[in-house]
Amino acid sequence: MAWWLSLGKRGWGSCVGICGADIVRVKIAMALWKVHAVGVPDEERDRWEVVGDVIRSVIVHAERKPSPAEAEALFQIRQIIANGWGVHPEEIKPEAGLFGGGLELDGPERFRW
Repeated sequence: MAWWLSLGKRGWGSCVGICGADIVRVKIAMALWKVHAVGVPDEERDRWEVVGDVIRSVIVHAERKPSPAEAEALFQIRQIIANGWGVHPEEIKPEAGLFGGGLELDGPERFRW
């Protein structure tokens, strides 16, 4: 479900932290489409929690065939996250969480409305 449709159910007050993660997921998905022509279904994107989830989506949904290998997909995702959120590329590993105690892409010091 798109993040803006889910606001009605949770209300603005309960959106703090949750909507930030949703927006981060959308921004990553938009960058994947713009730069690499990778389209990810909303239902799959909404389940992204770690960098490895994004890598699997890139491999499965890449428009070009053969699909990129894991190392190439990780390189692409590192570029997107490093450029968009100022995270050092070496911190961006498959097991790194996108939110919370991981990369904290939705944290106030990184997140940009």
